[in-house]
Amino acid sequence: MEKARSEADIMPIKQVVRIFENAYGKDWQKNFKEINLYPFAAASIGQVHEAILSDGTRVALKVQYTNIANSIDSDLDNFKMLVDVLGVFPRGLYIDELIKVSRSELHCECDYEREAAYQRRYHKACIVSPTKYYAPKVIDHMSNKEILCTEFVDGVEIDTLMAEPQEVRNRVGSLMLELCFRELFEWKVMQTDPNPANYLYEQS
Repeated sequence: MEKARSEADIMPIKQVVRIFENAYGKDWQKNFKEINLYPFAAASIGQVHEAILSDGTRVALKVQYTNIANSIDSDLDNFKMLVDVLGVFPRGLYIDELIKVSRSELHCECDYEREAAYQRRYHKACIVSPTKYYAPKVIDHMSNKEILCTEFVDGVEIDTLMAEPQEVRNRVGSLMLELCFRELFEWKVMQTDPNPANYLYEQS
């Protein structure tokens, strides 16, 4: 997972600029005091840039790779054709249903407007326990279907805490367990991506 979040291929800067132009107009730079066009994280469908908006807000811009959503159907169709030709999966696996569900899930993952709606809901849920949890606010006017703009939150990834004292690791483990149960039974909404980079620990 460390490699998945930090070693994925990144877009050329010219391509990133085109995306910003399409999203915010030719004068897209007026929205920012500062912006790093080189991403600090990159994964399977997008990369993340740090920036400071014109009003001074420090943000993270999650930018979707160009045409990644359009490639889903063709990739899965090619995969299905290859499976049929090679016959590599046993009968009874319901490969058609598997591909159908995968197609739906991948299209949902590429819809940043949908993700933003869930993040707004999750943020509202987290603020009931401000000393324990926090989810970044979505910056609505800077977000769309292919760019998700949120507050930039400082912290360290939880998978980097193995060398910390036992009491720190105990606290993190307890918070994660409590969070899981509150998501299930209290908030009725879950942040289910297992990537540890999605959970930061703020060290006091």
